[in-house]
Amino acid sequence: MSERDVEATHDEGVACAWDGSAELHLLGVLGDGESAAWERHREAGCARCDAELASATRALASLDLAFALETAPQAEPPPELRARLLERVEAERRADEGQVWKRWREDAPSTQDGLSTIRAAEGAWQSTAFDGVEVKPLSVDARRRFVTMLVHMAPGSSYPGHRHAGREECYVLAGELKVGGRVLKQGDYQLADAGSQHGVQSSNTGCCLLIVSSQDDELG
Repeated sequence: MSERDVEATHDEGVACAWDGSAELHLLGVLGDGESAAWERHREAGCARCDAELASATRALASLDLAFALETAPQAEPPPELRARLLERVEAERRADEGQVWKRWREDAPSTQDGLSTIRAAEGAWQSTAFDGVEVKPLSVDARRRFVTMLVHMAPGSSYPGHRHAGREECYVLAGELKVGGRVLKQGDYQLADAGSQHGVQSSNTGCCLLIVSSQDDELG
């Protein structure tokens, strides 16, 4: 593998020259020079590589490979081991595409007095992997890994079941949201405790929601 430019694109929506390197870094396959260059590139602000590292780290932990890597750090990982890790990384990536807020970072306050204001026309809506479901970040608490966001669901759209890693607060700003056997209407509020699970959420009319949620919720 040849040395690559540390200044590769940092746009998470565009292919990065370092794509696929996170799992190689964790497995110790990258050479020392390339591993250091990849770290410098990621720390310079590549959200795509950050997301890939988070996915690879979770996959590695779920496969319980840490002990094997610690006891044989110089060993070339067997092909089946890397294949299993790559399968888990791909599954994590698919989940991250649906839960784009997992990749959001905390922004510094926009003024010296510590107050940050987002006007109604400001900020960008981001698509998710689920048709008709868009999200707009309002704030990110990186220490607690909580986000405050607006969620827009088009008529007929749905969001899959998920388990809450922390308390989730949902306030319906407009439209109607079907949650299990309940229909939440404009002005309704629902609190979901940590560890609770939501089934599929859908909207026949379309809706706009204010959500405060953990960045570590799991689909399924």
